[in-house]
Amino acid sequence: MDYNGIKHILTKVNYSESNGKLERLNYTIKSLGPYFSICDEVVYHYNHERMHESLSDGDNIVIPTMAYKNKMVVK
Repeated sequence: MDYNGIKHILTKVNYSESNGKLERLNYTIKSLGPYFSICDEVVYHYNHERMHESLSDGDNIVIPTMAYKNKMVVK
């Protein structure tokens, strides 16, 4: 992960919401698998093309990359 510049972030102790989101991610990636030829395509679709209602900011539903970029903007 260090090689790719990825920072490992641990979840809070006894914080089931985070684990639930990861379980949902795993389920979604597995269910999309038959529609793509390799896993990287599934992950790209999930992060760059698929809208996520859980990431909405009220009126706008966004994709994960948009949500990440919005969080990284210094206010």
